Amino acid sequence: MGRRPAGQPRQTRGLSGNTLADPEVVRFTGGPDAEFTLEHLRSWYGSRSAQPDRLDLAVTDRATGELVGEVVLYEWDARARCCTFRTLLGPRGRDRGLGTEATRLVVGYGFEELGLHRV
Repeated sequence: MGRRPAGQPRQTRGLSGNTLADPEVVRFTGGPDAEFTLEHLRSWYGSRSAQPDRLDLAVTDRATGELVGEVVLYEWDARARCCTFRTLLGPRGRDRGLGTEATRLVVGYGFEELGLHRV
């Protein structure tokens, strides 16, 4: 997907199977078909950097370092210079502007650094 921003390794502290089963998360994402264990989450997030058509980034609380969600650019189409965007914020990441800031940063990165035309 081109150049990736430098960052810290993805942490799983804070984002859990409980977060993925949260009613608001399920409402917008459809939710998991099964309960996710910490080991499953570590495996999933550990495999994301090997995917060439996506960029998964953690949304963390600056004060605590807790992982409260994620933002993702995925389904990258190099020819059309476009991709899809999604976000997930658990209850501890809501109503504080974290999603707005994370969206602005990752979508801005897509346009400015990756040269995307559409997100």
